[in-house]
Amino acid sequence: AGTKKTAKSSSTLAVKQVKISDIISGSLGFGSSQSNREFLEKIEKTEKEKQIKAVEEESRKIYAYWDQLEVYPSCCPCARESATLTYLNGKIYLFGGISMELHDTLYAFQPETSSWSP
Repeated sequence: AGTKKTAKSSSTLAVKQVKISDIISGSLGFGSSQSNREFLEKIEKTEKEKQIKAVEEESRKIYAYWDQLEVYPSCCPCARESATLTYLNGKIYLFGGISMELHDTLYAFQPETSSWSP
């Protein structure tokens, strides 16, 4: 009885480090230099688009930090609810609101001096 030997085929995948310039020039033998250049340009464009998108997403985030200021009570408005606050030209404006009464006075807060004025 004879034994049958079968040859096993094995394939080896070789990984080779290549230079970008070799890919662009087409000297590696896959595709024309034009198609290689277009492929690399597409990759670069995709990477730039990803970076731009990440920056845009980060810029949409709003960070708020609160500090307690010492306010000089020369004419500090009383505590109230349902008032309107607006920031304009470096000042914070407060209008209206309700406490024990309805308020209809406009106040301006100046952050540089930490003071209110009617």
